[in-house]
Amino acid sequence: MTHESVLLKEIIDGLSFQDGDIYLDATLGMGGHMEGVWQKMKNQVILSGIDADEMSVILSRERLDLAGAKPKLGEKMNHF
Repeated sequence: MTHESVLLKEIIDGLSFQDGDIYLDATLGMGGHMEGVWQKMKNQVILSGIDADEMSVILSRERLDLAGAKPKLGEKMNHF
């Protein structure tokens, strides 16, 4: 499955990171934006992501593992 992240360059260029920052992607999807942050910052940021869809979390983990990133990923819990 091929998926192109929407506005990836604009979002990554618009974010400002410092060493040790935490990047939380609360709509993880296919992991494209998180991979973009990883490509820009490598080991300088802590990556964390959640998604309501278990399959999205699985696919994102595979994608990010291939990129060399080791994010903390999980399913969003329903608190309501």
